[in-house]
Amino acid sequence: MFSTLPGSTSLLVDRLVELSPHSGRLLFIYPTRRGAQTFMDAYLGPVLDPIIRSMVVLHNFSSDLRTRLGRMDAVGALPTFASLESQLRRLCRELSGSGGNEPSARTLGSAASSLERLRQGASFAVTYAACERVRLERSVWAKEWWVKQEKRRVRDAVTAWYQTARSQMDKIPVEIIEEILSGVATKQQAREPSEGVEVGVFVIVRKG
Repeated sequence: MFSTLPGSTSLLVDRLVELSPHSGRLLFIYPTRRGAQTFMDAYLGPVLDPIIRSMVVLHNFSSDLRTRLGRMDAVGALPTFASLESQLRRLCRELSGSGGNEPSARTLGSAASSLERLRQGASFAVTYAACERVRLERSVWAKEWWVKQEKRRVRDAVTAWYQTARSQMDKIPVEIIEEILSGVATKQQAREPSEGVEVGVFVIVRKG
């Protein structure tokens, strides 16, 4: 995301290069590692954990499968707010020094093709940086995000487990997968989370 190396792909670089040279502004909001952990503990966990516990009893889920379903690998890969700000400022410095450079004809990737469009003298700067907390609506994170993003991972995990446990099963993987996904999307919570998810909020300005 923060790379300008040949062959890299960066939607962020694409959006920055598309900004107007006349003080064009980009509002960039990105979750932090702490925010992702809060999401796991306060939002997803209280909904998903009871579903998985019931399936341990009903379908004899293994402890390994229970762990896999309750984990999101992306959490550990997300940056802290300090790291996010540092990487964003470094990217702005690199882009500010890229204008007028002539990439190789063999250079591939969206970041490289975007840099070709930069005019000499273009500069980018982070003019606002803040760590904020955002309350997430259940209808948004459950139905519009988690279920769609994690469907493949849930399907792969349940299917792999089923192949070794099917002699004990009375349901096929499709039905179990649907139970998990629909449960996360619709299962009632005793109470809504009171803690917001931490995100980094930045404003980047382009001149030239």
